[in-house]
Amino acid sequence: MPTTGGHRIDQPVLLCCAMVPRDTTAAAAALQEAAYRSIGNEGRLRAALELSDLTHAFAIAGIRRNHPELSDESLPRELALAIYGPEWQ
Repeated sequence: MPTTGGHRIDQPVLLCCAMVPRDTTAAAAALQEAAYRSIGNEGRLRAALELSDLTHAFAIAGIRRNHPELSDESLPRELALAIYGPEWQ
């Protein structure tokens, strides 16, 4: 069986190295891990992309709040600057 970092490649370990948040019990973390395992790779990818989109939406809302003078067209650039820093330009 192929391995990487001591883990079998065909069975990803979601919480092997992640810290469980202080406000999450071990039982709740186990349920969350089981839920992620049950939706498979495609489902986990979909969830990750949705969370990424949501994070970007919150960031853009913050940029709008802090810089109401910016046009809608300039928001993607401002988001990229916020994520990657001025070196991105």
